[in-house]
Amino acid sequence: MINNTYKIMFIFVILLILIIFPFSNSDKNDFKVPMPVDDLSVGYYQSTTCSISLWEVMTLNYSSQHDLYFNNNTYPGTECFGKVTGLDKVKEKYIVSIGTNTSINLLVQSFIWLLLIIFIKPSKNQEEGGLSILKITFTSLILSSIFTFQHLSESRFYGRTNIYHSDEITTNNLYLAGIFLIYYLIFLLINEVISSREKVIINYLPFVFLVSGTFNGANLNIYLLILSYFGLKSLFYYRRNKYLNIFYLIFTIIWISSNNPTMNFFDTDKLRGFINSSNNQSSLYFWIIVLYLVANGFYYLLNISEINLTFVKKSFLYSGASIVFFGILGAISPFFNFFNYFVFGQNKRGMTNLTSIAGNTWRGFSPSAESIGEFYAAIILFLFIYKIKGKINIKLIDFFLLSVVAYGLYKTNNFAAVSSLILISVVFILNEKIQNRNIRIRAFSFLGLAGMVMFFLFITNLNYEYLSSELLFETSQHFNFFGNSDNYKNFLSIERYFDQKNIGTMLEVSDNKVKASSSYLFLVNVFTPTFNTPLIPNIVALISTVSLLINRTEMWGIFFAKYSPSATDAIFGSGPLQISDYLYKHEIRLDLPSNKLESLFLPHSSVFDLIIFYGILGFFIFSILVSKLLISKNYKKIEGKYLLVFMLINILKSDSLLYITSSMLLFFTVALITNVKNENVNN
Repeated sequence: MINNTYKIMFIFVILLILIIFPFSNSDKNDFKVPMPVDDLSVGYYQSTTCSISLWEVMTLNYSSQHDLYFNNNTYPGTECFGKVTGLDKVKEKYIVSIGTNTSINLLVQSFIWLLLIIFIKPSKNQEEGGLSILKITFTSLILSSIFTFQHLSESRFYGRTNIYHSDEITTNNLYLAGIFLIYYLIFLLINEVISSREKVIINYLPFVFLVSGTFNGANLNIYLLILSYFGLKSLFYYRRNKYLNIFYLIFTIIWISSNNPTMNFFDTDKLRGFINSSNNQSSLYFWIIVLYLVANGFYYLLNISEINLTFVKKSFLYSGASIVFFGILGAISPFFNFFNYFVFGQNKRGMTNLTSIAGNTWRGFSPSAESIGEFYAAIILFLFIYKIKGKINIKLIDFFLLSVVAYGLYKTNNFAAVSSLILISVVFILNEKIQNRNIRIRAFSFLGLAGMVMFFLFITNLNYEYLSSELLFETSQHFNFFGNSDNYKNFLSIERYFDQKNIGTMLEVSDNKVKASSSYLFLVNVFTPTFNTPLIPNIVALISTVSLLINRTEMWGIFFAKYSPSATDAIFGSGPLQISDYLYKHEIRLDLPSNKLESLFLPHSSVFDLIIFYGILGFFIFSILVSKLLISKNYKKIEGKYLLVFMLINILKSDSLLYITSSMLLFFTVALITNVKNENVNN
């Protein structure tokens, strides 16, 4: 016990050194001293770059820190790491740039996150031995080569974030050699840290929402490295999923053969670490390989994991409460806002104040209010269901942590998450507490009837003809039809054709059909068939009605305006995480203020995200697998099925699956359903 305490203290000290030391080490040889940050010192800090540490500036300006914003500057060299690289004043804020070289970040952040994993107690049932030294070396060399290749395939991204970047394939390229050695060391450490914990690590998966794990200045995430390690280990030395391999091979051949490289570049924005920044052949190869390894990594974990529901409960509560806490801390302190970004590997800097933004949402620590709202609601639903089923105990401290999580959910203002949480909870209670089958059928029939009545009233009040065509009308607004520069005139011109039910005629005017996206043309053809089938609703009309019901008409209209795939891309997709073609291929019209025109317009539905990446066929396969999980009698863990349905409802209207954290949460719900034999309940 004493030895274990000393071990924890030692690891904690190492973590503090890794976090504090790089940002407190200043150049003492040039006698440059820190000054208070104000209008008079702007020129001083601009002329004394890479000399004064972040810690020196912070301690000197602690009382006036609310006037500061510490910016991560990944481009400068290693000599500038942790030091001031510039100072500018924007409006009333002083922007203090701090050097955080990308190459150093790979090392330091990896050490921090892998040290955190050491706090996880190794599995008692872990087989002795693991991989041999030869296998570990071989695996690490292959994985290091793959991830070094990314620095070549996404050269435009890394050229902007690292002064040392060079894509020359020569023996003199020390940058690539250095990156390769860094990855090699990281994978050796992953093997050392993970090998004795791989069976139990799934119990701590909710912590990925706290430790997002995105490397500062890199389009890479630590969980991609870890899952790739599991995936390659599974492929080389353990069981393989032949169906996954066959389907993925077929899709890969089509993705590679149909890819049309362009000069499109996506700066990744808040999706950094889990998206392709480029649209070229080599970057497509990289992400195809990595996502294949990740998929096999998930499969490997599903087969070996031991789920302990008590540990899962603690992980959910402590992770959720910590996210709220650090979100508030980062909002009130620029210093902690900076360190949250670096230490936890955030995709996007946390909010700098406690004030809610448009729609009364507050994302706090997370890059997305929708995604984190779904996570908070999933925590509450997990505790509710598993407590009622008697699988976990709720202690006094748990109620406190739960109240913090509930506050976080309230701040996100995620109506969909709250509504689906209530709906799933009611269905669960009815199904659990009503033992009489006939009464249960009547109760669910009543709920279904009530839902149908509400839906009917919704349709009646708004007029079905309007509902059925509103999505197409909204999409039409985002094309330069009729050549009107005035948005209102363009609106009236389009409205006239819709009022006359002449959408097809509108497309024949001038070159409107050329301006329209291929997905829009497809929807119009489906909406205006040459024959009608009685009693079967038009699929486009149904989607349009749903979009209005869940307040997604505008965003889905933009999606269909932008999404213009070829027939092959529509069926098979563009490839894993290939979004730049969708974002920039087809020009659209946006009636927005100039400052909003460059905003990131995502599809606002993970269904559409899946279709972009894997096509209609890929989404169909995904739907079959999910349906099998829900209805198959082989999977008897009904509690996990409620969580899965909750997630499916929410990803319909959010881009959550574009974030690796939410994708891993979906995987975790699958594990709760399928991991029957290895479940361990320890109350």
